[in-house]
Amino acid sequence: MQKSLYIYENLKEAFEYLCSSWLRYYPTQSTIDDANVILAASSFLFDNLFAKENAGREITAAAAKDLGAAFRPRALSEMATKIRLGMSADDVSKGGTHLRDYIQWVAEEHPVVLDALKDDYGLLVIATAEEVASLIVTENKDCRAPVEVAELTLLNIAQAYYLCYKEFFGATFLRNPSAPFFQDLEEEMDRINKEIAN
Repeated sequence: MQKSLYIYENLKEAFEYLCSSWLRYYPTQSTIDDANVILAASSFLFDNLFAKENAGREITAAAAKDLGAAFRPRALSEMATKIRLGMSADDVSKGGTHLRDYIQWVAEEHPVVLDALKDDYGLLVIATAEEVASLIVTENKDCRAPVEVAELTLLNIAQAYYLCYKEFFGATFLRNPSAPFFQDLEEEMDRINKEIAN
C-alpha cells in the first residue's frame, strides 16, 4: 500500500476515535463526508511533500469510494490548496482561529508545542487539525467547547501522523525540528487515554 493511502486510512480511524471516544458524539454522514475530503487532501499533500509516490490518482479513488454520490473531485484539490496555504508558521503564530488560539495559550507554559511550527511535518498536522476542528465546531455546535474540540483534534491528528512518520522514516524523523513536539505529544496522549479508561 502506498504511504499516503496508509496515512488516509489512519487519519479516518483517528477521526472516528476522536468523535466516539474523546468527544462522545456521532457526526452526521455529511460531517463524515466533509472530514474525509479534508483527510484525503491532507494525505495527498503528504505524498507531494514527503512520500513522492505520485499517489494522487489512488487517493482520489479511495476518497471517491468513501464518499459515493457526495464525491466531487474539485473539492479535494480545493481542500488540498486550502491546507497547503494554512501551513504558514507566521499565520499560526498570529492566532485568530480556535486551534491557533489554543496553540498560543498552551505555548505560554508548554513552549514545545511551537516546535510543530518549525517544519512541514508539524505544519501539515496543524493545518489538517485546524480544518477538522473547524468542521466539527461549525457543523456540530453543541458538541463541546471550541477550544476543547481544537485541543483533542490536534492531539488525535498529530498522533496519527506521528505513528506514520516513525514507521515510514524511522529514527531519521527524530532529527527534524518538529520532533520534540511529537515526542511530547506521546506523553500527553498516554495521560488522556488513562483518563478516558477510568
